[in-house]
Amino acid sequence: MVGDLLVFNTGNQIGADIRLVTSNRLQIDESSLTGESVAINKNADGVIAEGAPLGDRLNMAFSGTNVLNGNGVGIVVAVGMESRIGQIARLLKGQTKEKTQLHKRIDVLAKKLAVLAFLAGANIKKTIYYLLTANVAEIIIMLFAAIIGWGMPLTGIQLLFINILAGGIPGFGLSREKAEQGVINIHLSE
Repeated sequence: MVGDLLVFNTGNQIGADIRLVTSNRLQIDESSLTGESVAINKNADGVIAEGAPLGDRLNMAFSGTNVLNGNGVGIVVAVGMESRIGQIARLLKGQTKEKTQLHKRIDVLAKKLAVLAFLAGANIKKTIYYLLTANVAEIIIMLFAAIIGWGMPLTGIQLLFINILAGGIPGFGLSREKAEQGVINIHLSE
């Protein structure tokens, strides 16, 4: 609560924004706020100019930072959403995440591939049968892998190998058969 005294030692995480009253060889990791990877030496006796950047406020400790060395006592000046980390959270909450250009292009490509796959798979019954048999085979192979000690989860190479084995034989068989005629007929005259 604002106005409370907060006592902290090495290893503590600061739970509120505080103005230091006393400090003894105090070093704080402020990387969560400033991105600075070097520990900041704090000094309760320091006088800081009004409006100084966060990294230059040597007589303050901020919520969410960690005490790396030393100890100190401070008066709580802000908590929760009023603290510096809370203000950052509020700013981030208001942001809308737009898709990147790459995500947009991948979405368009996926839609085109889905349409192409649908049009190319004129024999839907055989395509569904192929998908079901490939998945059943993959599940059986994964269970067998667990029994013989491959371990779970499988690595990317193992999954690729399983997909080639499980999908190759039904896929080859499906590609060798002629499509049935009249499976997809659209009558527009009715």
